Amino acid sequence: MTYTELCSKFNISMPDYAKFYFDDFIKEYDRKKALLSEEDAAMVCDATGVPEEAKKALIKYAKTVNESDDAHLCGSFIAELTVYKRQPWVNYINQPDLFTVEGLYPEQVGWVLVAVMLANTLNNKKPPEDLNAENLGAFKMALDFYKDYYPDHKTKAFACYSWILSAQLNKVLPENSNILKVNSRLHLIPMIGSFDEDIMFIRKGSSLQQKIADERAKGTEFHFGIMYSPLDELEELDA
Repeated sequence: MTYTELCSKFNISMPDYAKFYFDDFIKEYDRKKALLSEEDAAMVCDATGVPEEAKKALIKYAKTVNESDDAHLCGSFIAELTVYKRQPWVNYINQPDLFTVEGLYPEQVGWVLVAVMLANTLNNKKPPEDLNAENLGAFKMALDFYKDYYPDHKTKAFACYSWILSAQLNKVLPENSNILKVNSRLHLIPMIGSFDEDIMFIRKGSSLQQKIADERAKGTEFHFGIMYSPLDELEELDA
């Protein structure tokens, strides 16, 4: 199979730099290996606390993808790029219609791919110090990416907006929290916008959700935050 033939199976235009990984991917591609096994699908559902009906649905969707030659190939290539190579194009997993799978809606295909990412994380848990190094090292990887593929883009700093950058999280997370350790090495700016324990990114029924609810009951308001890191501080972040 050629890279052009593979691209023709997608409903989106692949980024030009994806071609760089094609030769190695196709040499190692294993059609017999499930993109998302039933065991991994169940593990992801158990870890995220979704209802039993959703668990059965994800297992069904994963089986449908695994049984389709084209879907298995396309899903495996997306996983190679975004999960295993950890390139800064992970948002391709969240595209509304990556490739067609008979019997599934596009968003159901997306759920399988997100589950592949979560399963990889759960199966490859690493010590906090390794995770911190990877999180901070991602800035360097992103900078290298722009230098290689967008040399005319004059990057000045990294910036991000998220609930996970809230200054109030130090009231509900332990001192050794990975989140607090990473945030302590960034410049954080509080925002006016606030969130509560029902924000979609916090797992329902988790201890963090309950702690935020308890803290809000005391009168604490949790605000979103912005982080930025100038490029001249990049070496310090990687240290």
